[in-house]
Amino acid sequence: MSILPDFLPALEHALAVNKRVETATWWAPKSPRGQLKVPNRNLWNHNLDKGKFDQVRDDTDYLTNP
Repeated sequence: MSILPDFLPALEHALAVNKRVETATWWAPKSPRGQLKVPNRNLWNHNLDKGKFDQVRDDTDYLTNP
């Protein structure tokens, strides 16, 4: 997962054309993190601990398996 600001223009565009945007945030009791935010907009966010991440993990190499 990444919180790179490079994603913001794409998220803003998706929201501008009325698309639902979902994000995920690492969650651990000892190091809680904030979620990605777009000013004046609501995003769906999923807080994932290691167990939940392992359940939804996708190990596909999309560069070799398009």
